Amino acid sequence: MKMNVLVTGATGLLGNNVLRQLLDAGHHAQVLVRPTSDLSAIDGLYSRDGTPIGIHQGDVTDKDSVRRAANEATHIVHSAADIHIGWKGLDRQRHVNVSGSRNVGEIAAELGIPMVHVSTVNTLGLTGTKALANEGTPFGKHNLPTTYVVSKKEADEEIERLRDRGLNATIVYPGFMFGPNDWRLSSGRMLTGLAQGLPLASPRGGCSLCDARDVADGIIKALLYQKPNEGFILAGHNLSYLELWRAISKEIGSIYPLFRMGPLVVKGSKLFCDLSTRITGKEGTVNSGMLGMSEQWHYYSSDKAIQVLDYKVRPVEQIISDAWSWLCDQGIVKPKKSKRSSNPNGNTKVNV
Repeated sequence: MKMNVLVTGATGLLGNNVLRQLLDAGHHAQVLVRPTSDLSAIDGLYSRDGTPIGIHQGDVTDKDSVRRAANEATHIVHSAADIHIGWKGLDRQRHVNVSGSRNVGEIAAELGIPMVHVSTVNTLGLTGTKALANEGTPFGKHNLPTTYVVSKKEADEEIERLRDRGLNATIVYPGFMFGPNDWRLSSGRMLTGLAQGLPLASPRGGCSLCDARDVADGIIKALLYQKPNEGFILAGHNLSYLELWRAISKEIGSIYPLFRMGPLVVKGSKLFCDLSTRITGKEGTVNSGMLGMSEQWHYYSSDKAIQVLDYKVRPVEQIISDAWSWLCDQGIVKPKKSKRSSNPNGNTKVNV
């Protein structure tokens, strides 16, 4: 089945990998980009039959521009989002994440086409321990209500409300992604930071590491899945940040983190960040909300996606190596060692 897919967020890490995989598979694609967007991520991309992507200027917060972009589409992947983990900017994030998702969902329902809504594992519940959460784990006392979590949770609720009114939508919940095509340097900032040899102490919690290419493959499989209104965790290897940072440092030839941050250090860092925000009026990337989430065990099971979608996750070492190699190839970082993944396209079942 050949699709013509509208991809929102196509210049971001996940959206760009979705777009490239769709084109490589011979599908056609449309993208909705803001007039101010850097189009380097999509420059020169064509479908396998030579058809160029359709580039539509607009914004997910403008319903008319979503309608124009979706007019020729048979499916939609909505991955555009405002991503800032902290306590400030809730109105802005609601405008983009909630209103934008509502607009895309309403247009998909209006045109009668299926969509995949890209959420995040952060809108699912946590166990409060290293035990794995799944799609049915209740959201509640262990979740930290940062603006990103709140706005993405509300966006999910908008899609669920529209599904009750007939929208054919699948919701996917990606874990913590590395990968090539990180043009905006999102999670790649962790790699570039560790390349500088700092810090020596890792956060106290853990994450579920996956590759954006594997998540993109899962999203495309979800598009083709015939049963609507499903939800799938697309996560991966459940690692403490200390384990992850040591694996990164080993791959890129940097200094190993030596230990996890102590609770007093974390508490002092939070107080310092809050004081800085109060004085400057600006909340940085490192803030007390982000530090609080980094103390949690964001461990998830991808078993449902593995069983239903044949979701696969490549090895930890390859995820890190390929992401690092892409940053080196783009001149974003200077390689400290000449290691490359021996099998950049290989996949393996996720081990959780």
